Amino acid sequence: MSQCFALDVIEHNETSRDLAVLAELVDLYGRNEPIPKDDEYPLLFPRAPTETTEGDVFAQRHRNSVDPQRVLRIRDAIANRDRGSDLLRYICPWSRSSVPPQTADLILSQAVLQDLSHEHDRDTLAETVRSMALWLRPGGIMSHQVDLSAPIGQRWNDHWTMSTWSWRLVRGRRPYYFNRAPLSTYVELLESNGLDVVSVTRVVDEGGRSRDELAHRFKDVTPEDLSTRGVNLIARKRP
Repeated sequence: MSQCFALDVIEHNETSRDLAVLAELVDLYGRNEPIPKDDEYPLLFPRAPTETTEGDVFAQRHRNSVDPQRVLRIRDAIANRDRGSDLLRYICPWSRSSVPPQTADLILSQAVLQDLSHEHDRDTLAETVRSMALWLRPGGIMSHQVDLSAPIGQRWNDHWTMSTWSWRLVRGRRPYYFNRAPLSTYVELLESNGLDVVSVTRVVDEGGRSRDELAHRFKDVTPEDLSTRGVNLIARKRP
C-alpha cells in the first residue's frame, strides 16, 4: 500500500481511538491471530473464511504486515493527519475530485452504501458509484458489504411496504440514512459504470414480507432480491 484515502461525509475520526485500534491490530497480526469463527461473531454475515493456506495472498501478506518501520509510518500518519501525509489521507466531506482518476487499485466499503440516498431527486448512491468507478484503475477491484435490511418494523424488508411519500417523511433530509435499493440495483449500478461483478455473496432470509405486501415500486423485484437481506459484492473495472 503506497497511499490510503479514507472518505467520510461527517467527521467521525478520533486520533486517540484510531491509534488504539492500530495497536490492537498490530498485536493481532503479530500473534498470527486466526480469523474469528462463528462462536465469536455469530451475527457476522456473510461468513468470512476462517483458514488460510500457504499459497493464499492473505497469508503471505499477513506474515509481512508487522514490519516495525511500516507500523511507525502508519502511526505517524494517524497522529499527524492534520498536516497531511503521503501514506494516509482522511477527507471529510469528500468530492469526486478528492481522489485522482484511475489511481486506486482497491476500494472498500463496509456497511456504507445502504446509507446513501437513492431517490430520483437525490441519488447520492449513484453519484458515489460513478465516483468510485472513476477513481479505480482498469483491472482494479471494489468490495462492498451492504446491509439491505432496515431496523424498523417486524420483518427485514418492512421498508419496502411503505409508499414513496411515507418513505420521504421517514427519511427526511438526513445526510445518511438507509435507502431501499435491493440487490439488483447495486449490481446494475456497478455494471453500468464499467465494472464486472465477479462475486455476489448473499445473506439469504426467506422471512421477509411477501411480494403481495410490498409497495407498488417493489412489486417487480426479482426473486433473488426478495430473499436477500445483505450482500458482499466484488467487482472489477473493465479495461
